[in-house]
Amino acid sequence: MPGEWAGKRIKLRCDGVYSEAQVYVNGKLATTHIGGFTPFEIDVTDLLNKNGKLSLAIKVKNEGFADSVSAASSYAVHALGGITRKIQLVALSPVNISGFRADTKFDRNYDNATLNTNITLKTKARQLLRLRYFLN
Repeated sequence: MPGEWAGKRIKLRCDGVYSEAQVYVNGKLATTHIGGFTPFEIDVTDLLNKNGKLSLAIKVKNEGFADSVSAASSYAVHALGGITRKIQLVALSPVNISGFRADTKFDRNYDNATLNTNITLKTKARQLLRLRYFLN
């Protein structure tokens, strides 16, 4: 890991792995994920070697349980498999935003609106705070 990442939370983000993935970090199963079109991420900070090295392996099975079920009904069958979108490591401060959502609700005439935001802060694997903010 780059030296400037010391003291930060290191996350692995997968934007698309179709369809069933097993992620191994330094030889240990770190997480599993089913679904090819939904991104997922995992905090790998505690899985790094003491020297900051990371060995990453992703085992991909192109047909998972969900595919078998959908194929039986001939609905949403996707004949593809593998890593279909980018995979990246990111370094975050020890306390970071883990979730953000914004919704806008307009009045009947579309003259005025209310902006609702939800922000979730986390440290390590624990949720610290959920903030809700409304702006008219």
